[in-house]
Amino acid sequence: MKRTITAIINGKEQFIWLLSSLSTLAFFLLVLDSGPLKFHLTMHTLLESLSITVSFMIFYLGWSTYDSEQPGNIFILSAMFLSIGLIDLAHMLSLYGMPDFVTPNSTHKAIVFWQFARFLTAIGLLFFTAMYVKPFRTAFTRNLSLGLTLLFTALIYWIVIHYEKVWPITIIDGEGLTPFKIYLEYVILAIHIVNLLWIVNERSKPAKFVKYNSKHTITALILLAVSEFTFTLYTDVHDVINILGHVFKIIGFIYLFRALFHENVNKSIIRLIHSEQDLRDNNERLHTILTNIYDAVIITDTKGRIQFMNHHAEVWTGWEFELAEAKPLEIVFQVLDVENFMQDITGSSKSNRIPGVIQVKIIKRQGTISDIEYASTVVMSASGRTSIVIVFRDITERVLGERHKDRLLAILESAKDFISIADVDGRIVFYNKAAIEMLELPDGEDFRDILIGETHPEEYARRTLLEALPLAREKGIWRGESVLLSRRGKHIPVSQIIVSHKNENDEVEYFSTIIRDITDWKQSEEQALLASRVFESIREGIMVTDNQQKIVFVNKAFTSLTGFSFDEVYEQSPKILSSGWHNSEFYEAMWSTIRATGTWRGEIWNKKNDGSLILEELSISQVKDSKGDITHYVGVFQDITLKKELEAKIHYQAYHDVLTGLPNRILLQDRMRQAIHYAEREKQKIGLIYVDVDRFKRINDHFGHHIGDKLLQMIAERINKSLRASDTIARIGGDELIILLPNIHSRDQCLRLADKIKDQIIIPFYIEGHEIFVTCSMGISMYPEDSTDVDNLLKLADNALYEVKNNGRNNYRFYNITNTPTNNVFTLEKSLRDALEKNEFTVHYQPIIHTTNRTVMGAEALIRWDRNKKGLISPADFIPLAEETGLILMIDRWVLQQACKKMKQWHEQGYQDLRISVNLSMLQFQQPDLVKSIQFILLETGLPPSALILEITERTMMIDPNLSIVTMQNLRDLGVHISLDDFGIGYSSFNYLKQLPINKLKIDRSFIKDITEGGKDISIVNALISMAHNLSLQVVAEGVENEEQLSLLMQGECDYIQGYYFNKPLTAENFTAIYLTA
Repeated sequence: MKRTITAIINGKEQFIWLLSSLSTLAFFLLVLDSGPLKFHLTMHTLLESLSITVSFMIFYLGWSTYDSEQPGNIFILSAMFLSIGLIDLAHMLSLYGMPDFVTPNSTHKAIVFWQFARFLTAIGLLFFTAMYVKPFRTAFTRNLSLGLTLLFTALIYWIVIHYEKVWPITIIDGEGLTPFKIYLEYVILAIHIVNLLWIVNERSKPAKFVKYNSKHTITALILLAVSEFTFTLYTDVHDVINILGHVFKIIGFIYLFRALFHENVNKSIIRLIHSEQDLRDNNERLHTILTNIYDAVIITDTKGRIQFMNHHAEVWTGWEFELAEAKPLEIVFQVLDVENFMQDITGSSKSNRIPGVIQVKIIKRQGTISDIEYASTVVMSASGRTSIVIVFRDITERVLGERHKDRLLAILESAKDFISIADVDGRIVFYNKAAIEMLELPDGEDFRDILIGETHPEEYARRTLLEALPLAREKGIWRGESVLLSRRGKHIPVSQIIVSHKNENDEVEYFSTIIRDITDWKQSEEQALLASRVFESIREGIMVTDNQQKIVFVNKAFTSLTGFSFDEVYEQSPKILSSGWHNSEFYEAMWSTIRATGTWRGEIWNKKNDGSLILEELSISQVKDSKGDITHYVGVFQDITLKKELEAKIHYQAYHDVLTGLPNRILLQDRMRQAIHYAEREKQKIGLIYVDVDRFKRINDHFGHHIGDKLLQMIAERINKSLRASDTIARIGGDELIILLPNIHSRDQCLRLADKIKDQIIIPFYIEGHEIFVTCSMGISMYPEDSTDVDNLLKLADNALYEVKNNGRNNYRFYNITNTPTNNVFTLEKSLRDALEKNEFTVHYQPIIHTTNRTVMGAEALIRWDRNKKGLISPADFIPLAEETGLILMIDRWVLQQACKKMKQWHEQGYQDLRISVNLSMLQFQQPDLVKSIQFILLETGLPPSALILEITERTMMIDPNLSIVTMQNLRDLGVHISLDDFGIGYSSFNYLKQLPINKLKIDRSFIKDITEGGKDISIVNALISMAHNLSLQVVAEGVENEEQLSLLMQGECDYIQGYYFNKPLTAENFTAIYLTA
């Protein structure tokens, strides 16, 4: 800071002005009388006129010399001084004693204008030195700024002229300046001082914003600060101090003008002088360069006449400049295509084309033809004379080299292998077309930006950098296999060769790489290996023979299935397997098919090594070479012996009852259709007797199911002995038997048989020491009197049986249309409607048990009907009717309310972990207000939604899968859990299953009842459990009735168990007593 101030003082001119100003100020303050001046108005007008003139000069200087590359600060400052000059003009015209300026003049009005001008001066100078404004590059932006300045000035005029009285009083006659006026002057003085300090601090640093003459600017700021200070000292506007302040202001403006003039005008003149000297120096250097440059340089006028030739041009042409001067260029410079050459040279002076490099052939002095390139450009001297400068360069060697390079590149580009060239650091400098295609690079990509890590997976990139390149650098070559990585992420197995190329100093200059795609070879290798593994691991036996039918290959499955090893059958005929069961015609037909179609497929009995027989499903195919000649035969077979036995067993079981061996419903219906077809053709009758053992349930309950099963077998045997060979007895379920009597002529034949059966059945049965008495009831329907339809005949016989049971049992009756059970249905429906009102329904709870610790997880709510308090009616007897009549909606809602209410009570007793499962019927699930209804019941009972599990069957869900998913998701959003009930017996799609918003799967009891160790049912159950767990679902198995079933389910990691093994459905009181008592 001290050095800066000293440097300023050392400027003599600024120091003398500053000293003179301060001495003058001291003289006026200490010597002269500070009273009013007689010629104050005249002196004020002259001084302000001078001040205004200087302001306009500053504006004009900034406006006229402004360069569009200069910061906008200079232009803004000049525009602000235009405004300052205009405001000072208003100040001068508004002073009391001058003619009124728009409104009556006053000292206050003049001072207000003055204060605006001084404040604008201080702000403008601070903005000029300390801020940065982008250059005003267009006339429009400069004119816009000037217009805004004038608009701003006009606004100040308007405010002061019309609202001067709003401005605080600045002077009081006889008293002097007001504090407001003095403080405002001090504010302006402070801005100048801040600006002054800023410049002093920044003077030694590089200019950040605007270049300006700091010495003149600092002097101007000191004088303006002194001026502002004087305006705080006077008591009368007419005294000497006031005039002195105007003098300091004018001198400050002059120094500011000098600062801008020095920067914008004086320095420009100096730069011009320096530029002229530089131009002379440059001309001398240019002449030296043109004389000594290796290229030939010729300068001509616009008509092609030579004005200058350098030394190399003389050597090329054999002409000295003194002889060639003013001669036409085409005479001196012999170009083969001279016409086009001269048109290009002389035409360049007539157009504004961009200079370019052109290749031509010339005949040199020695008579040799050389390839050259030239560039011409038009130059214009200061006097306006136009010349053409032509620079020629011999490129013969370069052209030969490029031709050789082009031939090499053409060879590389046509190569089908990947070829690349890299520098010593491994950066790519060349890829051929095959490389670009293999790497799937976009057109125009810069190879130099591609790194090895981008063209190889990480492991192979590291191997290339750390192993391949160092070895190639050391030994000259590296070979190996690698993997390329294409731009689209494709991995390509390749064989690769890297060669290092060295210079005469034995230093590596670059690497070349040749790569071949070995994908097909790798795939063939993998396929061969895979085929070998497949042959060895496939379960089917495979035998391959040559075209002479000699065995050349068998797999492990062949040995396992036939017992023959490869050594035992090698080069043997397949006849070694012949069982002798097929005659020669069979084999002739087989080979005839193979010769005609190339393949044969069928079943064949063959013989194993131990002599036992095997039934095979065999496929034989020809294998041909590229010429179409047969080279081998391939036989693929599997053992279907057990399969055929199982098929026969399954076929029998599909049509027969397992317990009695009698035809089942399916076989019965088929025989009924055949009998009806025959009876219709032969005009005969058919009788159908529906037999039901009376009170068979009591026998099961009393003696046990195994006694009941043996009883059914013995009843079936007795009835069968009473039938004709053409008659059929079938068991369609439980204790129900159907007797089909085809080809009868009257009802009497049915009556006689019914009496005979009745008499046979009442004979006591002796089973395991028990004497058992039973009776039976029979219903009879006739074809064609009662119906011609199979299902309807069964239904009518059942109706007749129903009447027998309602009338005492142990009898038979023909179907009579007046005795149908329709009235009973209506009676049951009415009782069902009354049941809710009479509170005959009750909810039982069957426990659901954790498999791992056998603790209770919750319960399933199951409805029971105690009709007229005479005993429970099974849901199977009334739920179908409730669904048919729509009563199921009320029943479902009642069950849900009771179950939620009871579970809430158990929660309040401390069992908050329990959950209740409730079944939703198909009709209820389809209700549009289902979600709201369930939400209301949860709110009504206070049960948390997470404690409720809604069970929905597969059949219900699959009616409309998409709508079902939406409904279930809405229920899940409530917080309710969803369980898919009876899973496995429906027909839900696994595609839908993964979309269902469910929590649990409930495996149907039909899968559970027959599960045994190693059986099919347990395999299915385990598969369902595994699938559910993979879908993050829990599994509940229902219908568990014994320890073996439980053990198998625990091994399969089933989550929950439900069934009679733990307990039957219980009343709420019994459930509480058994499971919820500490």
